[in-house]
Parts: sequence; structure tokens; C-alpha cells
Amino acid sequence: GRNSAVVHAGFNNRTGSLMARLCVEGNRHFEEACTLLDVPYRKTGKILIAFNEEDMETLRLLVRQGMENGCEGLRLVGTYEMQKLAPGIQGIGAMVSPNTAITNPFLYTIALAENACANGVRFYFRKEVVSARREGSGEDPTRKADGRIVLTTADGEEFRTRYVINSAGLASADVAALFGIGGYRIYPCRGQYLILDKNV
Repeated sequence: GRNSAVVHAGFNNRTGSLMARLCVEGNRHFEEACTLLDVPYRKTGKILIAFNEEDMETLRLLVRQGMENGCEGLRLVGTYEMQKLAPGIQGIGAMVSPNTAITNPFLYTIALAENACANGVRFYFRKEVVSARREGSGEDPTRKADGRIVLTTADGEEFRTRYVINSAGLASADVAALFGIGGYRIYPCRGQYLILDKNV
């Protein structure tokens, strides 16, 4: 749940990448998922402001990339429409992304867990996975073969499964390495948000 709460449209992802495809597809279905899970969702749209011609060229490239990715409704606007959409904003133009939305990532995460539990998922907390292998062999768990994957935890407990979804956050590169998948690096980043309150 520790993210910016933005449901991105997918224009900012490299064309042809898995990230671009999944971002656009996820954006199209996110409202339906939030409705089913009873989680707040609001399609606010997004405006990217250009302060000079170099910025405008960047926005043109983003519109082109977004359209290639399958984003819908992206458009460039001049100062008149920009001021109508966001009064008081200064700039020479803007890009409008109508399908960008926001949600509550904390409530969404809890709702996913509740839904999983209602559908028979069991949770095991504080279980650090320290090794992974194919059942019946000591071979690389990434090798395509029949049989289950055996996950061993730090306290010696074993779990058997056909599928593993790596959602370990900052430790995801370490988990990937257990499966012989190297080359991943985590680049933590932090953003800053300004809250503009008209009552102050």
C-alpha cells in the first residue's frame, strides 16, 4: 500500500515493454476491480504542464508514446483550455490524460487480502524464504518440469506450490536470486507531496 495512489494511464512507459502493456490493461480494468472490492476510485485525470518549448516537445513525445502503448484520450492543449482545466496554473501548454485516476492503496491492499481469504487463501506471516527447489530434485527451480516448487523458510518449514508470485518489495531481488534469476537491482525512490489547503 505504500505508493502514490495514482492509477497510471501508461503513457510514461517504454513502448513494447511488459510494464507498458500491463499498465494500460490494468488502467482499463481498475475501476471495475475497485467497484467489486468496494474500494474508493476516482478518475481525476492528469495534466502535465509545459513551461517552455522544450517541455512541449517532451509532451508531444509522451502523447506519441502513450498512443503507441494503447492509451486513449491523450491530447495537447493550449493555455486557454489549460486555464479552464486548472485555473491559476502558468505555462505555455499542457498534456491531458483523462484516464489517470486515484484510489486508496491501503484500503485496496486490505480488500485484496479479504477477498483472497474469502476464496480460501491461507496467510503465513513472518516466514522468510531462504531456499527454493523443484520437488524431487536439487535442480534449479526455474527449470521447466513437472512437480511442485519447494520453498524452505528460515525456521525450516517447507511449503509446496506450483506457482510463486514474487511480491517481496525491497527484498524482491533477493527472492528472485533464490530462483536463479539474477540481474535485478532495487532502486528505492521517495517523492514529496504538497498539500494545498484553501482554508489555511
